[in-house]
Amino acid sequence: MKKPVKPNLRLVEFNVYLKKDTNGDGVDDLTLIAWSKRNPNNDNDIKETRKMLYGKVSRGQTYVFTAKVKNMKTGANRNTKHQPITLDHMYAFDEQALKFNEYSVVFEDSEGARPTSPKSVINYRETVEFKWEYTVPLHVRKKFLVAADIPIGFFEKGDNIFRGDDKTEFIFNVEQEDIGLVNRVELIDMVTRQVTTDVVPGRTYTLRYFVKKFKGNVPVGNPNNPSRNPFASIDVLVSDLVSTERGLADQRATRTLRRSGDVVTIEVPNAITARGPCIFTRFVLNEKHRRNGQSTDFSNDGPIERRICSDINISVKNLLVKPQTVKLPYGTNSSRESLSFSFDVTNYNKEGQTKDIPFVIYKQGTVLHRGTVVVPANKTITHSVHVSDVPLSVGNETFYVEVNYPNPTRRWVEYLSSGADPYADNIAKNSILVERNETPVAECRLTHTRNDWTTRYYLYEWYGEREYYWVPGWWEYDNRGRRVRWHDGYWSSYCVTKWTRSWTEDVSHYETYRVKHIWFKSKVTKDEGQEWVDVLNGGIAKVRAGYGFELKIVVEYVTTTRSRAPRPWQNDCSGLSVTPSWSRNDMPRVVTLTMPYSDRNGEKFRYNLTPTRVSGDWDDQEITYELPERSAFNIKTSREIYVNERAKNGTYVLQVDTMPFYGTYDKPPVNKNMLVFLFCLIVFC
Repeated sequence: MKKPVKPNLRLVEFNVYLKKDTNGDGVDDLTLIAWSKRNPNNDNDIKETRKMLYGKVSRGQTYVFTAKVKNMKTGANRNTKHQPITLDHMYAFDEQALKFNEYSVVFEDSEGARPTSPKSVINYRETVEFKWEYTVPLHVRKKFLVAADIPIGFFEKGDNIFRGDDKTEFIFNVEQEDIGLVNRVELIDMVTRQVTTDVVPGRTYTLRYFVKKFKGNVPVGNPNNPSRNPFASIDVLVSDLVSTERGLADQRATRTLRRSGDVVTIEVPNAITARGPCIFTRFVLNEKHRRNGQSTDFSNDGPIERRICSDINISVKNLLVKPQTVKLPYGTNSSRESLSFSFDVTNYNKEGQTKDIPFVIYKQGTVLHRGTVVVPANKTITHSVHVSDVPLSVGNETFYVEVNYPNPTRRWVEYLSSGADPYADNIAKNSILVERNETPVAECRLTHTRNDWTTRYYLYEWYGEREYYWVPGWWEYDNRGRRVRWHDGYWSSYCVTKWTRSWTEDVSHYETYRVKHIWFKSKVTKDEGQEWVDVLNGGIAKVRAGYGFELKIVVEYVTTTRSRAPRPWQNDCSGLSVTPSWSRNDMPRVVTLTMPYSDRNGEKFRYNLTPTRVSGDWDDQEITYELPERSAFNIKTSREIYVNERAKNGTYVLQVDTMPFYGTYDKPPVNKNMLVFLFCLIVFC
């Protein structure tokens, strides 16, 4: 008895192709990665032969599938009756791909693949070819299964009684795809259009970031379908750490990442206008790349933080208060004096910017002077200032100078990459000694009225130009990334030093300090028709018992420290500095007169004469001193000193001496003798 004749359809061939432009000609090529075959000529040979040429597929990659179905020679001589002529194809992902007969996506019956040529029937012993495409979903992580199967409808119609050769499956590992951040940020100066590592306050910068394809060869970024295959994208926060902070979401590349190792740039144009010497940025890969499978290794997605800063430092040192010793009149504990202050100011910055730096001089919290000094870039300038009417008391007096001081905010932002406090070196201090003058010497002598010296000056000249640049308008964002205020663009500028030169000059100087005239007036000089006589220049001082006399003492100080010194200048971005600079010094404002008689304690009577007339500037000046006004016999106010009516006829010695005076502190310390003038006035009674 013969075996019953049964119709049979057999899946005799199934191929999987990678669809990709492999030679760069813009045309997709088909690369076979897996195939399966069954014997198309022997009904009894149902063995399947399969071969995996490449066991991985890539997310987002399109694959082409071809299959052949044959109506086998079984003796039934039957054409198919089932319609439509299709081939089922199914897909399973990850864990489901490992389960028997479970699929994630199914295309069957009328949704199945169609023949390459339209067919309504598969004739006896005919082979029909099918072809279709499928793109691996982006969310697939590890496993991908594809299956082809002859629809059940052929069995139900009696066209395909034996089903053991109807189906073929391939299971692939999923190629790992990953993009991530490169720990690198470039700063582009919008003035020079060059990449820089220097942050110049007031300038606008573009920031450039980098994204790399670490794994896989599936392109990231399709300009024709960016919603399905987006370009690499990052979320950015940028701040100047002073007043501006911007949040910028979904900043995109414009070039496709095609294969492992490719790197694309993402530029954020005009990202920030720096208000200080630092730019801080925090950036992270946009989360859509994790959702769509383009990023699978989250460890390189960020966030990454970078701080780009330039050392900017203003400092002060070598504060010197002149004079270092102040003599107060005999018997005086406090006074108000004129002092000179000199100090060195350094302006360090990489952008070569000349700066006008504010400073303040104070003592014990009391501000004595505020000013500004212009310092070229990366240079130290010695600056001097004269301050009048400074309150002093006997003892040590400490003074401070602070540059770039908060008032209430600092004019210039400073930064040190070492992490040290950049403002710690903005203060310098110096002390002077204030003491009372000793009792005038009791012998008549003329001492030291002139100093001579040579000063070597160091001159530094710089020429600069003002550079102008446009600061674009920008949006100010809140901490949620929402726009809150628009800032209009504006033109700004700064000085850039173009060239410098330096040299020295030796200049001879002198100073003199002397009593020029001692004018004496009494009833005797009036009666003799002379009114005032100059005792210092040959006049004779005479007075009668019971009458008074007056004195006018003229003291002169002359120095060339200002008139002969090279003169510094400054004009916008150019200037000349001179070191050392001259400093003003005022001569003492007291002359002491010691009388030839004593008080009850045996102390000589002394009078401090005070100025009644000042002529000329401090470096070529005459001061006239007179006796203090006092009440005479409760009748009138007079500057006279009255002689006792019982005074005996004879010669009396009155001692006139100036306060010890060092003179200018701008001279080298070659002669430490104080300038002083002492004269004994002989009065005849």
